[in-house]
Amino acid sequence: MIDRVLHLNVALGLMVPSLTCVLSRQTEEGGWFAFRPFTDDSDKLSQSYEQIVRRLLSPHPSEGIVDIGANIGWHTVWLSKKVGPSGKALAAEPEGTNFAILNLNKRINNLTNVIPINLVLGSN
Repeated sequence: MIDRVLHLNVALGLMVPSLTCVLSRQTEEGGWFAFRPFTDDSDKLSQSYEQIVRRLLSPHPSEGIVDIGANIGWHTVWLSKKVGPSGKALAAEPEGTNFAILNLNKRINNLTNVIPINLVLGSN
């Protein structure tokens, strides 16, 4: 049932773009997260979203880490908390709306160690 509701939200957002305002909610990990309600952003807020990424990464306090294609910052927020205030998380996101929400998520979680960059990264 939840999947059907989420797909309906995506369809409504495509038909009526003005419905894609930004909302926020508290995550299972205790932080707050901004997202667009009529997109697949809410999928990224579930505990099951890309858990393999988190299992493959093991950042330590004081390390520097780069999140390429940071999107709205789901992994960036987690990585930032893992490296702690003495570490750095560089978050590269080329798409303007995603980048704006990434910055909002940085602010609402008081992440001083995140450096967001509005940049496309790739190879020739």
